[in-house]
Amino acid sequence: MSEVIEQRFTSLVQPHFAALYRAAMRLTRRRPDAEDLVQELCLRACSRLDDLAAATNPRAWLMRAARARLAPRVAALSKATGIPYSRVSIRRQRSRWGSCSVRGTISLNTCLLFQRPEVVDYLVVHELTHVRHMNHSARFWQAVERHCPGWRALDRELLDGWRHVPRWIFTDS
Repeated sequence: MSEVIEQRFTSLVQPHFAALYRAAMRLTRRRPDAEDLVQELCLRACSRLDDLAAATNPRAWLMRAARARLAPRVAALSKATGIPYSRVSIRRQRSRWGSCSVRGTISLNTCLLFQRPEVVDYLVVHELTHVRHMNHSARFWQAVERHCPGWRALDRELLDGWRHVPRWIFTDS
């Protein structure tokens, strides 16, 4: 089972797991594949709970989804580039895709979920590079180029990326 599925299952279903497991076992006890079927039923229940959460509070769901998807990318790219960071912060901002603080906190916008993975990786490399170069000097761009050779095209795509973000994210209703 993938780590992401296991984390989702644990956070959403764990409070009700014992009752869910008992009910699934009662329904399947005569089947030779009962254990596998119980696992599949629990995963489906988890998926439906996640769908319900997305439908009832999409902004909160988006924040959780962004943390689940973006934080591991920061960790992976930090390891690949050899650039350490202190923590990841996920926010919903209207004008900024990401930032890096002097303390090494990488802040990323939830709206990155609406961008292509290559664009997200470029932005993460960009912000990680700020851990070493807190400016946009020639040395900064050389370091970005070293880890992300096609950064110029990705940067242009990111500038236009707001058109991919749905309006409901920023409405007050």
